[in-house]
Amino acid sequence: MQPRSSFAHEELDDRHGPDGGGLEAADEVLPDPVVSDVESSPKYRRLFGDLPLHRAVLEVYCRMAALGGCLMGSNMADTVRMSDLPMRALADEARTFIIDYVDLLFGPAHTTKAHRISNHFLAALLAHGNLWEGDTSENEALHGPCRRMYARTNKRGPPIVLQMMRATETKAEVLRELREQENENAGGDDGIF
Repeated sequence: MQPRSSFAHEELDDRHGPDGGGLEAADEVLPDPVVSDVESSPKYRRLFGDLPLHRAVLEVYCRMAALGGCLMGSNMADTVRMSDLPMRALADEARTFIIDYVDLLFGPAHTTKAHRISNHFLAALLAHGNLWEGDTSENEALHGPCRRMYARTNKRGPPIVLQMMRATETKAEVLRELREQENENAGGDDGIF
């Protein structure tokens, strides 16, 4: 068995030598990247005409903001239910945005989100009837007191959960007692003997 100190030396040896002598230049020469001229393509000319590239990118971002507003309901008066025609129009607009504009300027978007918006968006709309069933803003707002309680804790492991559970139980008990007292007072008993 070798002494421990010799093992330690072997573990630290990265086989590159003191001056990085183990690193050598590669013989392989990489070709220059091929960048297509987007502005001269027929698709670009059809969508943007003579607009310079930087203005076309700005237009795509503005389209994205407008589409996002439609998707999130900020541009609709009634967010309860959509009819079939607006659903199809919104799905067509989303598909055109991804396939024509985003893919042209930024390259094909091979992500699951882009695929779902461009290919499966209408099915989701037809299945749910709107885009707001999954809106969690109301439930997230209810977590505000929990976040404030968490900010007051020591933020260390399982004791936080216990602290928050105790605070929630205490709060619920205080609210229950206040409701009982209001009910008693509303029933004609004003609490005076």
